[in-house]
Amino acid sequence: MSARKKFNLSFIGIVLVALVLTFVTPKVLGLIMAGSDPQRRLQELSGQSELELELESGWFQRSGTVVIKNPVYGGIRFEGHEFRADMKIHHGPLFLTPEGPRFGLARIELVPFALDPQINGIFQSLNINADTPLLAWLKTDGSLQIELPTRQIQSTDSFDFYGKATLFAQLKLVQDGSAELAFNMSDASISSNEVTIEGGNISLNSSSTNFAQPAFSGSATLEVNDLRITSLDSLTIDRISLDYIAFQEAEGQSYSAMHVLGVENIVATDAPVNNFTWQMELQNIDPQLANVYSRMTQLNSAVGVGQMANAQMQELRRLSEEAALIAVQNPINLQSSLSMDAYDGHHEAQLVIDWPGLPTVTQYAAMPFGEIIATLNATLNMESDAEAIIKTPFGITAQNYMQMGMLPVNQGKVTLNASLNDGTLNINEQVFPLRPFLDL
Repeated sequence: MSARKKFNLSFIGIVLVALVLTFVTPKVLGLIMAGSDPQRRLQELSGQSELELELESGWFQRSGTVVIKNPVYGGIRFEGHEFRADMKIHHGPLFLTPEGPRFGLARIELVPFALDPQINGIFQSLNINADTPLLAWLKTDGSLQIELPTRQIQSTDSFDFYGKATLFAQLKLVQDGSAELAFNMSDASISSNEVTIEGGNISLNSSSTNFAQPAFSGSATLEVNDLRITSLDSLTIDRISLDYIAFQEAEGQSYSAMHVLGVENIVATDAPVNNFTWQMELQNIDPQLANVYSRMTQLNSAVGVGQMANAQMQELRRLSEEAALIAVQNPINLQSSLSMDAYDGHHEAQLVIDWPGLPTVTQYAAMPFGEIIATLNATLNMESDAEAIIKTPFGITAQNYMQMGMLPVNQGKVTLNASLNDGTLNINEQVFPLRPFLDL
C-alpha cells in the first residue's frame, strides 16, 4: 500500500473518530446520565436531601428545572426557604469555551431564583440571568464544579449605599462529600455620603470535609490587598491575611486548630499600630466541645442573635454552659504569640496555657473557680520597646513600675515574665501565693 493511501486512510479514520465524538458520544453520555439517576447523584454531591430534578431528554442537551426545599449548608437547615433554577445540560465530552477547550461529562447552565425577594435581589446584583448564567461542570471524576464566571457587579440600596466590583467564584463538590471554595473580588468599592471603602483585591480559598455538615475540620485562606477607607480621616492597609486550619488527630480522639492573622502597613491619622501578626494554636480539643461549638454556630447562623425567640436564646445559653463544662472537664493546650509595631516601637508576646482538666466537675452551676485557678498552668512572656510603652495609655503606670524595678529595662527593652502554677503567681520573680485567697 502506497504512502498516499495510508495517509488517506489515516485521515479518514481521524475524521470518523471526530464525527463519533461530536455526534454520537453526547447522546451516549446523555443516555448514561439518564440511567444513573441524576437527581440522587446531585443530592449526594450537594448534601440536599430535598432536591428535586425535572429533565427533558435530548441528543446534545437536556433542559429542565431543579428545586431545593429547606436547603442545608454547614449543618444549618434553612426552614421555609426554597430555591429553583432553570437549567440546560449540554452533553460532553468536549466543550469549546472562551478560555479554550474543556472536557467533562456535562456542562450545566443555571438561572436560579428564590421565594425570598431579598435573595433574588442578590442574584440580580450578581448579574445572574439567562445571558450570563451560573455554570456547573460534571467532571469525569464524578465531581461537580459550580462557577460564577468573572463579571462586573454593582448594587444600590435604599440607604444610599453603592457598591461595585469584579467578581469570580467557584465551588467544587467531590463525591466523598468534601468541598472546595475559591472566591476572588477585584476593584471593589462601597460608598455612601459619609464613607468610601475600596479594595484592590480580595481572595478566599477554603475547603471542608463535608459541605452539608457542620464544618469544624477544614481550612481557609483569606487575603485583602490595598484596602482604603476614606471618611473624615483616611485609613490604608497594604495587606490583611488570615490562614485557618482545623483537623482531627490521627487517633481520632481530639482536634487541633490553628490560625494566623496578619495586617501589614497600617497608615492612618494618629494610628498607634503600624502592623501586627497574631498566631494561635489549640491542641487536644475534645470532640464533644467541637460538636457543641458547631451546634452554637448553626443556631447563630440560622436565626441571627438579634432575631432569636426566647426558646432559642435559652437553647444558646444552655449550649454555652455545656461548652464551658466540657472545656473545664477535659484537657486542652493553647499557644499564642503576638508581634507588632506600635507607638514607634516593636513588641512581642507569647502565651502558653496547659489545662489538665477537672473531670470531677459535673455541674456548671457548681463550677469551682478557686480550684480552676489553682489547677491552671500558664506562662506569659512579653518584651516591648521602653520608650514606646511610655507613649501608651498605660505609660505613667508602666514608668512607675520601671522605676521600682518591677518591670526590668535592658538595652531599651521592657520585659515581663509571668507564670501561674499550682496556685502561685510569679511576675518577674515576684512571688504571689494565691491559694489563701481561693477558698481551697
